[in-house]
Amino acid sequence: ALGNPVALPISSAQFPTPDHIYQYIDQQNLQPIGYIVEQHDHNGTDPGGDPWDYNSSEPQEYLANRPLLTTLSNPTIEISKFKLNGIILSDGNNEDLVIGFQVSDSIFFNQTEEIIVQGNFAEGDVFEASFDFSHITLNRIYFRAFARNSLFESFGSKKRAKIPEIETMPEFILFPDAERLEDGWKENWLGVFHEYSNGWMYHLDLGWCFASPDNNGNVWLWINDHGWVWTNGSTWPHLYRNETSSWLYLLIRQSGPAVFFDQMHGSFMHLNK
Repeated sequence: ALGNPVALPISSAQFPTPDHIYQYIDQQNLQPIGYIVEQHDHNGTDPGGDPWDYNSSEPQEYLANRPLLTTLSNPTIEISKFKLNGIILSDGNNEDLVIGFQVSDSIFFNQTEEIIVQGNFAEGDVFEASFDFSHITLNRIYFRAFARNSLFESFGSKKRAKIPEIETMPEFILFPDAERLEDGWKENWLGVFHEYSNGWMYHLDLGWCFASPDNNGNVWLWINDHGWVWTNGSTWPHLYRNETSSWLYLLIRQSGPAVFFDQMHGSFMHLNK
């Protein structure tokens, strides 16, 4: 980068396509500062349509006017996003350039996602974009800067970024020792219920409850119209009602809704599910 440009002949047996060259550059963590030009001995067009492959019959001015870009390594991470950065070394005196990044899970960029960066950039300017990697199933991505208009398309060098492992929250379980039934239902000393990760549960007799169990087998339940009640495996189906400092007894009926018997007032209370 600090000396004069050097043309290096590359064996087609060792590198049959430019993609093999890119792969070698990526593995060596090199930063090319120019273009890979494939010389042709015939007057044909490039069958692959790769923007890096030029026909030798094209005038040298065609090559000189292409934009030059650098893709910066080591993108920063913000939660589930990579912050990608590139530099415009030369715009090639081109107007109406579209600047951005291509991202792929393949080093050959068989399928790419493009991120367009809005703004007016001059030579030497750094441009950046964010890429959300939360949908990527592999543990790395490849990315490169690009610039294009109606005449030219140029790419910076390919870079690789390792996707960090995201710690997943463990499944929240209200009653881990409950027996699992069909369709997500569970059963323990409390009865049959369906629990949810936000702390709510639907009990076949009590209806919707917000549960707060502890490690000693006790559980506080918030029940509509009755407030907070406390019980455990030894006292169930008796429940202590916090609001009235009284004990309730759950009567499970074979037909119709269950009811509470309030032992303090000697009255029955229906459960509104």
